[in-house]
Amino acid sequence: MNKSLRSAAIAALLLFSLHVSAQNKAEVWDFAAEQLDTSLYDNQLTETIINSWYAPNIPVGSSGNVLPTSFTAGILSWTGGGNDRLRTTNTNLTRYDENISTAPGHTGRIYVNSAANVSRFM
Repeated sequence: MNKSLRSAAIAALLLFSLHVSAQNKAEVWDFAAEQLDTSLYDNQLTETIINSWYAPNIPVGSSGNVLPTSFTAGILSWTGGGNDRLRTTNTNLTRYDENISTAPGHTGRIYVNSAANVSRFM
């Protein structure tokens, strides 16, 4: 095998190995944008991504805001109703409030503000 072909094969193998390695991580969709250990997890949501769901005229990190009726972040998509809420203790996020209920260890959640509404989903 000539040297350039061997180098190309090694590069392709390295790229394949990196792709497989990334696939072995659990994908995390944390609605408080907490960044978990990147050697174990593939964090899908960041503060920047979550804040981008809101209209540009809404101040980043402000409270009292309802979720938009829809958004997409990678393979995650949301269809809401116009009065649903992102509730998180992360004050860097645009949100409705900091009410995360009594879920120990949790710092963010989406609250569907409707009873048994099947037209709102992720």
